[in-house]
Amino acid sequence: MSRGKIKAGKIPSSGDRIVIRKPKNARTALSFSFQYIDSAHAKFGFEKQSAVYFCKVIERLQGMSSLTLLEFTTNRNAALKSHCIDWVRTSEPDGFAHLNEQFQSYTPYQFAVSRNEHGRVHGFFIGDVFHIVWLDPDHQLYPAS
Repeated sequence: MSRGKIKAGKIPSSGDRIVIRKPKNARTALSFSFQYIDSAHAKFGFEKQSAVYFCKVIERLQGMSSLTLLEFTTNRNAALKSHCIDWVRTSEPDGFAHLNEQFQSYTPYQFAVSRNEHGRVHGFFIGDVFHIVWLDPDHQLYPAS
């Protein structure tokens, strides 16, 4: 059995910056960021949640990482329960007030962690990255009427 050599391709660069080029017509999947998570919020703090809860959140993020932004924003799957947040109809009418004005101007979204348990995840998109702001295991953003 002969062993071939594998050569690494050159990374395109511009000066001293690395430039990442995506192939045309690439299907870009979602990714997730915790950069703006608000763990100190009175309603959406998560320090008392169980390991089972966090396992469910990670499983959901893993499953959703195969979706594109278009699939996420147009999918009306009952299990995903993804939709824009209308702040006026929530318990937080000022929205993500702790974020700067630019981030507050982005359309907020939510999705379910699981079909009927474990609450929702709230955040916003910048490109194909969903920035998680609040974990809402007890459905406190949209309390039962």
